[in-house]
Amino acid sequence: MCSHCSGRHLSARSAWPSRAREPQRCWPCGSCSPSAALESVFTDLFDPDGAEIYVRPSSYYLRPTPGQTFATVVESARRRGEVAIGYRIADPGDGHGVVLNPDKEKPMPAIDRLIVLANG
Repeated sequence: MCSHCSGRHLSARSAWPSRAREPQRCWPCGSCSPSAALESVFTDLFDPDGAEIYVRPSSYYLRPTPGQTFATVVESARRRGEVAIGYRIADPGDGHGVVLNPDKEKPMPAIDRLIVLANG
């Protein structure tokens, strides 16, 4: 249980090993998170009624044009009221093909899915 918020959020101790004498804290709290500015983001992500992660067809956001950047995806998602956080490569070969937090200025490979945060 978080010593700051009385356990409303995921405990840092349950996620990562820590010293036994350290107080158990959660990282979504403003007082416990790495940045107080992120408190509303964590609150929304961990709220059952908050934003959810979706894997959506790239055609919702982009025309099939080679050489597009992730910055284009971010702007397209923003216009839909969503936050783009990554993509899936269309032909990943032996790997899974999922790329999170990509460089916004580099041209993307051919993608078939986008990973976004959205409400319903």
